[in-house]
Amino acid sequence: MTKLLRCPNCSETMERRSLERTDGAELAIDLCFCCHVFWFDSMESPRLAAGAVMELLRRIRQHGQTPRHILREQLDCPRCGALLVCTHDLVKGGRIRYYRCSHDGGRLTPFLQFLIEKQFVRVVTPHELSRLRLDIRQARCSGCGAPIDLVRQDHCGHCFAPITVLDADALERASHSWNERAHARANGPAKAEQDLVRLRDIERWQCKDDSDLLLRSIEIAGE
Repeated sequence: MTKLLRCPNCSETMERRSLERTDGAELAIDLCFCCHVFWFDSMESPRLAAGAVMELLRRIRQHGQTPRHILREQLDCPRCGALLVCTHDLVKGGRIRYYRCSHDGGRLTPFLQFLIEKQFVRVVTPHELSRLRLDIRQARCSGCGAPIDLVRQDHCGHCFAPITVLDADALERASHSWNERAHARANGPAKAEQDLVRLRDIERWQCKDDSDLLLRSIEIAGE
């Protein structure tokens, strides 16, 4: 059994979860709820199947109120010990920030950045930020746990994460999209098997020649 990793931020043992990849195989994700971070080995996050993404969303929501440690400025790779490089990336959900190992491509991703990457949260508009400044003067960063002075800042001064909101509509759209992908993946093999059964049931004597059988096969596969 592979040795459990220690969190690069708090050094506590991380929880390991086996999740499905897009190709049907399994991958292991390491989580630290004390620091609200995931450890993904190289290219694991893009390979998460839809059901795996929804499972991680549920885990994040279950621990949403868990007190967290503020992320340190320097973090070491839990695999090789090399210094992790703070990396900015642009994805469909917006700009994200994570900590990458330059040796093997593994990355430490805060929960908030994962939610942005998978389009579960969105960055607030200038108008919404103005309203927030009237209602509350200080907030706590969901990414690293540091305090944010909303009067003077439009992002976290510690980890530079933008001010984001868990938009109910965006959450519903993203959840629907990921659930549709999971449903399509789950039912894909069954649909293919049904098509094969229907093809096997075609009697050659009903067709004038092989070309007719081919045409009927194409029609069935395209339904």
